[in-house]
Amino acid sequence: MIKLLSSPRLLPILFLLAFSVSGCKKDEDPAPQAYFTLYTQIESDFDRLDVYIDGKLAGSITATSAAIPDCGKQATESVFTTAVTAGPRAIEVKQILENKEVGIWDDWTITFKEDECVRKKLTE
Repeated sequence: MIKLLSSPRLLPILFLLAFSVSGCKKDEDPAPQAYFTLYTQIESDFDRLDVYIDGKLAGSITATSAAIPDCGKQATESVFTTAVTAGPRAIEVKQILENKEVGIWDDWTITFKEDECVRKKLTE
């Protein structure tokens, strides 16, 4: 056993093994975040507006906003706010009536920058 540990071939193997274990991928830094606020002051005949980001339902607006909200303001029934990963994001707003999609209000692509807050007002 002692002869095996003193073998000149074993040292490089142990050295490589130590570096391969310590070189395992560590947790990555979180992706840069931005913020998106969406609202409308238009009365509509819809029950709600569903907001999709990159094809996934992110939230809804169920009332109109009486005032222009601060960007990044906490979400309410009249203001949609969310954190998004920085970079280009596809946004789509669908009109919902009696739990059925009856149209698309708007869609666009926004490129978000790190720590940026984008506020958008839905208009006719």
